[in-house]
Amino acid sequence: MPNDKELFIPGDVLESIPHLARQLVDAEYSALAIMGDDGRVLKFITSGISDEARKAIGDLPVGKGLLGALHA
Repeated sequence: MPNDKELFIPGDVLESIPHLARQLVDAEYSALAIMGDDGRVLKFITSGISDEARKAIGDLPVGKGLLGALHA
């Protein structure tokens, strides 16, 4: 059971958030970063990007750049 600081959201719900957001604003692609307490990216979920394109992008964010700054 989660404590006061934790919230459990099933994976299928998390996976749907970038997809629904992309549809809402008619975007080509979108992403959702799940950040840990330490500011590092725990999970990075994309929508509208093929597996091939995602691999070509390279390493996924870790929370040290713009995502880390936004999280701070």
